[in-house]
Order: sequence, then structure tokens, then C-alpha cells
Amino acid sequence: ISDFKQLLEGDQNPSVAAEAALQLGMVFLDMGRLSRNQVAIVGKDSSEAQQFFLSAVHVFVGPRSGQTALIAIEEELQQVETLIREFRDQRLITSTDRRLLNQLEQSREKLRGRRVQVQLLAGEACSEVAECFEQHSKEWGRSLEDALQRYHAVYLSTPTRSAGLWARLEEGKTLLALGRKKEGQEVLL
Repeated sequence: ISDFKQLLEGDQNPSVAAEAALQLGMVFLDMGRLSRNQVAIVGKDSSEAQQFFLSAVHVFVGPRSGQTALIAIEEELQQVETLIREFRDQRLITSTDRRLLNQLEQSREKLRGRRVQVQLLAGEACSEVAECFEQHSKEWGRSLEDALQRYHAVYLSTPTRSAGLWARLEEGKTLLALGRKKEGQEVLL
């Protein structure tokens, strides 16, 4: 964990920072799951699991002081967009420039996919932190509402892609879990 944090605190290029933040968030997710499973088996307090899941959300999308995966991906995406604009502003594009432009456009699409992935992971972490609370408690409901908002935002940004459809499914399941049966059924049907 300390290695990832060091990478995030340093002045890294956005690609390295995004990957470090994504991996750190995944470590927090896995540690939260492990801790939650120990709560079920050993009867431990769930506060440690809650903290791991919240740390995952903070590293994925914030709020957090310092670098997040989403911020780093957005920075890298801006750099790629700038380079694409520079190529497109050229009057004459050589075949080499065309290949570079194609690579940049592919990078842009991958970064857009990573951005959605990070947002989905944040929604998943919010949903999983809810499992650490007593069902129908205030904290449980707040965590599921946060997950619901995150899933809905992903769906709105990519409604026809598989990630958007997955987010829509999770949105419907979350609505059902919250007891909002009619809304959940409308989303799922």
C-alpha cells in the first residue's frame, strides 16, 4: 500500500498515477471484502471493512486530497485530446502522422473506458460498504443511495454500451434493495 501511496504523492505522469490509484483502490476493495468476511466468520467489528471500502471510493473518485484514479485519467485524457487537436489542425498529415493519430484515438477510447471502469468500481465499493451496516439503518441507506447515484451517472454517460447497461442493472438491483420496488422494476424491465 505504501508503494502505491508514494506513487500517488509523487509528481508522476497521469498514466502512472491512474494505474497506481486504480491498483490501490482494488487493494482496498479486496481488503474490505476480506475484513467483511472475517466479521461474518469471527464476529469482528465491521468498522475496518467500512474504512477499506470508503478508502477505495476515495482513491477511485474522491473526495481526497491528492491524486485519484479519476483525476489522473482525466488529466491523461486531456493530454491525448490536445495532441489529437494538434494533429487535426495540421494542413498536411503524413502517413506516419495518420498512424500516430490513430494510436492517439485508440488511447482516447481506452481512457474513456477506464474512466467508466473507475466510476463503476466506486459504485461497487459504495454498495459493498452498505453490507457492513445493519439492513435498513441510516448508514446502510446512505451507502446504497450513493451507489445508486454513481450507477445512474454511468448509465447516463454510456446508455448503449455494456458498462452503461451493467450500471443500469446494478441501479435496478439497488433500488429493489432500498425497497423502491416499482422504480426498480421499471429500471430492470
